[in-house]
Amino acid sequence: MKIILVLIILITVFGCGNDTLINDNSEVQELNSCKNAVKFPNATITEQQVNTNYTGDLNNYWGEDTTKLDIKHTFVKGELIQSKFYYKNGQVQEEYNFKCQSLHGKTSYYYENGKIGKSVPYLYGRINGTGLLYDTLGIVRQKVIFKNDSMIGKPIIFDKNGNEIIEDK
Repeated sequence: MKIILVLIILITVFGCGNDTLINDNSEVQELNSCKNAVKFPNATITEQQVNTNYTGDLNNYWGEDTTKLDIKHTFVKGELIQSKFYYKNGQVQEEYNFKCQSLHGKTSYYYENGKIGKSVPYLYGRINGTGLLYDTLGIVRQKVIFKNDSMIGKPIIFDKNGNEIIEDK
């Protein structure tokens, strides 16, 4: 219940397409900064696994086989900058980029055949930019534009050849 309440508050505050936040002192703050980044809880937990000066990778493997990655976290000076999750066949399953313990940059999901399935752009923890959905062949099937977690306009749909489907009005 508490999580739902927090989500409702976040959507109300950030879902209006603003790039600013007004605090109790009527100060205007930019949302596009580390100070106001929406923290991703898993990033905080992952950073606790290394010391504050660590630069490099933290790898988890599929069982005892250390040749097959399950998860790879990359750090710079103790800060998580990227996480990759892998299928058992070695292909990347998901890729997340971070800044200030928040999703930042392109987040990608892949099919087991290695083709991209979905790409979602983040800016300090908020979806911002053009999100793309692909079919199993890697052809764009849907495009959605976001600003501060809000969808701008309608999704654009593409046919099996990647051509935009124009709706009749």
